[in-house]
Amino acid sequence: MKKMLLGVAVFLGVVALAVAPAAAGNPIVVKVGHVNPPGDPSYDAWDVFKKLLEEKSGGKFKVDLYPSGQLGEERELIEQAKMGSVDLVTVNSAPLSLHFPKFDLFVLPYLFRDEPHLQRFVDGPVGQKMADEFEKATNIKLMAYWANGVRHTFLPKKAITGPDDFKGVKVRVMNNEVYIGLFNALGAMPTPMAYGEVYTALSTGVIDAAENDTAGYLAMKFYEPAKYFSMTNHVVAVKIALANPAFLKKIPSDLRPVFDQVTLETRDWQRKRYAEKQAKDIEWMKANKVHVNEVKDLAAFQAKVKPLWAKYAPKIGQELIDQAVATK
Repeated sequence: MKKMLLGVAVFLGVVALAVAPAAAGNPIVVKVGHVNPPGDPSYDAWDVFKKLLEEKSGGKFKVDLYPSGQLGEERELIEQAKMGSVDLVTVNSAPLSLHFPKFDLFVLPYLFRDEPHLQRFVDGPVGQKMADEFEKATNIKLMAYWANGVRHTFLPKKAITGPDDFKGVKVRVMNNEVYIGLFNALGAMPTPMAYGEVYTALSTGVIDAAENDTAGYLAMKFYEPAKYFSMTNHVVAVKIALANPAFLKKIPSDLRPVFDQVTLETRDWQRKRYAEKQAKDIEWMKANKVHVNEVKDLAAFQAKVKPLWAKYAPKIGQELIDQAVATK
C-alpha cells in the first residue's frame, strides 16, 4: 500500500512539473522556425519577439530561434507546426493554400492595391473569420498576419517593361497553382523551385528570372546574379504567423495575456519595419548599380492576369474576392 501511494505521489509530481514548468522555475521553451535570412524584416521581427517575450514575462519564457530554413522549407515548417515539433512559425500564404484553399486570395494578382489595403482587410472581421476557419480546417492556430512586401521581378540580362517581355522567360515561382497561372498568363515559363536554390539557378542560367519583394532580393543577394529589377507589383503579399495549439494550451493562464500582447506588438513592429525598409531598399539598389525599372503601364499586366480572379473564384469564394475589393 505504501509503495502504491509513493508511486501515485511521484506520478502526480511529474505531472505537476509537466503542466506548470514556469511555476517550478523552469522557463517555457518556445521553439520558432522560419526561412528568412539575416537582414529580412521578418528575421529581425523574431529577434524582437524573443526580446519582448523573455523580458515581459520576467524570464518565464525562453525563445529558441531557428532561422534561415534550419528546420526546413516552408511546407515542412507547416507540417512541423501541425505535429508540434515546432511551436511557432511564419510562412508565406501560398504554401498554406494546399491546406486551406481560401488563402489563394492572397496571391491573386493585383487584387490588393497596397499593403495598407491588405492590412485593413486581414485586421477586420473577414480576416478574423478566415483565421477561425483556417484553424478548424488544419488544427493550426493563426496568430497574426504579418507584412510580406510587394512582389516584383528580377532578371540577369534585361528589364521587364511590358507583358510581352515575359514571353518564354523561365521564372522561378513558389509551388502554388495561382502563381503558376499568373506567369502562364503573361507568357512566361513558371518554374517551381525551393527558395534556397534560386541564387544558384539565376547564376547558372537554370532560370531566367525570379520574383520577390525588395527585402528578399537584398537579403539573399539576388542583385549579384540579377541586376535588372522591374517593379511589376504583381502581388501584395502576406506572411502568416502560426502556432501549434497544444503549445498554446500549456501556457499558464497568467502568462497568456503577455504572450498574446507580445504577438501583436511584434506584428506591428514587423509591419512598420517592412514599410520603412522598402523605400530604403530602392534607394540602396539605385546607388549600387541595380537597374531599377519602375513599370509605368501596370494596366497592361492587370489586363492579362485579371481573368485569374474568375478562374479561381469557385475555389476561393466570389464573396471573399468582392469583400477584398470593397475594403477601403
